[in-house]
Amino acid sequence: MAAILWATFGRLALPDRLRGWVAVQAAVTLALAPALFLLFQQVSLVSPFANAIAIPLVSWLVTPLALLGVIVPPLWHAAAWLMAGLGKGLVWASTLPWAVAAQPAPEGWAVLLAVAGTVWLLLPRGFPLRVLGGLLWLPLVFPVRASVAPDTFQAEIIDVGQGTAILIRTAQHALLYDTGAAFADSDTGERIIVPYLRAAGVVGLSGVIVSHDDSDHSGGLQSLLRDVPTDWLLHGLSAANPLLMNAPAPRRCVRGQRWQWEGVRFEILNPPVAAYAESTRRDNDFSCVLKISRGGHSLLITGDAERRGELELLESGADVAATVLVAGHHGSRTSSLAEFVDQVRPRYGVFTVGYRNRFGHPHPQVTVRFREQGARILRSDTGGLIRLTFGEAGVVASEYRPSHRRYWHDMPLPHE
Repeated sequence: MAAILWATFGRLALPDRLRGWVAVQAAVTLALAPALFLLFQQVSLVSPFANAIAIPLVSWLVTPLALLGVIVPPLWHAAAWLMAGLGKGLVWASTLPWAVAAQPAPEGWAVLLAVAGTVWLLLPRGFPLRVLGGLLWLPLVFPVRASVAPDTFQAEIIDVGQGTAILIRTAQHALLYDTGAAFADSDTGERIIVPYLRAAGVVGLSGVIVSHDDSDHSGGLQSLLRDVPTDWLLHGLSAANPLLMNAPAPRRCVRGQRWQWEGVRFEILNPPVAAYAESTRRDNDFSCVLKISRGGHSLLITGDAERRGELELLESGADVAATVLVAGHHGSRTSSLAEFVDQVRPRYGVFTVGYRNRFGHPHPQVTVRFREQGARILRSDTGGLIRLTFGEAGVVASEYRPSHRRYWHDMPLPHE
């Protein structure tokens, strides 16, 4: 409303209806764009065209028909039919490839400059150099994007509560390992992961790995595939799992699968191909075990693999030594066996756990095993998002909460 008043109030001469409507739509679009980029990292490009159809249709046809339908019921049904058709048209418009402009989360100063530019652009005709207000939009439209150098990779353990979601980025590719949990009417895919990917400037994923069937690892998959373009899916799911419907190029994780992106090596270490024929195998031991290596440093993610899965890894002769180990099954005492942790010899132990989770993860015995190796413990419940950068300098680890502390964080958390 402020934008409409700013663009229309106090003008010496009123424009014709068409020009006035176009001016109002332009003012609203410009005024909302900085806030939409800041909050949602995207702006609808089809909304002016959708409004051009929806506003007259609802104002001149749907509303009168609905009101008259109180007296003549068939007219109400006609209004409902028009609204249903309009809804289908808007859904179709939203799926057009150019329907939405997306950007990484902008800096606050870029948003303020764009707002100032909007005020300048919408000044009445006659003010000099109004067009220069567009220059103040440049930092918002062309943000400085953080990039990953070639021969380097970055792993971001997203805080999804009691669940797992790990984003791995190389110079040209992005991979998501697990998708967090599902809830009664929502999931962490749409509530946390997709917004985080947009804010981080990840517009598409080269691949997704869903380690196994448990909801706290696979719950956000449908929302993720719906909202983020994805090339392929590796999984440890059962063949009949409904999550595989409409999944892009789904394949099971099998020991020996490997690929390389920009000098970074990816390898699936478990499960063996014969595992999928075993009816007595627990879901957790179907977990896709992923090792990512660069130079002499590596990241090992074991999903929820328990005793059987970890012993299989040791017996297979695979090189499980890793700089960083994401503790299996969130630090449950059924995982991270002493002999397995001894073989991995991690410098960092990462625990994806929910704050005050009902399972008591991580188990104290497990954290002791990591500390006996001299590993630094990183926990998502106390540190928030954990970022690990693997490069020339080795591994650099950081936690979001300590570096972005707010006054409401002064309440101590467990183990602080």
